[in-house]
Amino acid sequence: MPSTSQTSRQQKLQAKRLALVDRCQQQRRELILQSAQLHHELRFIELGIRTASALRASPILIAALAAGLTIIKPRRVIWLLKTGLSSWRMWLKFAPVLMPLIPLLRRCKANTGNTDRN
Repeated sequence: MPSTSQTSRQQKLQAKRLALVDRCQQQRRELILQSAQLHHELRFIELGIRTASALRASPILIAALAAGLTIIKPRRVIWLLKTGLSSWRMWLKFAPVLMPLIPLLRRCKANTGNTDRN
């Protein structure tokens, strides 16, 4: 027969365990929300990478882009170049951090898609 101190200790441990389980569930929910937001933003990065690859693969697209830029007013071209340059610099700054996350998020999305179908 367990003593009252032992029963009290077991109750404290059980309460602590329940609190930890609740905390873990909350952290999981927060992680899912944060990864969904990050996945949404990384889609645009993947789109940019695919666009850059297409431009590299086809010189005709680059020529058409250059012709289009000459038709647009020079002030707008300068603004576009500044925006593109600042975007490129930002990409160079954050790419080493973001690129490893893309396959991870793809696996996470694939795993979540499989559980939704069941």
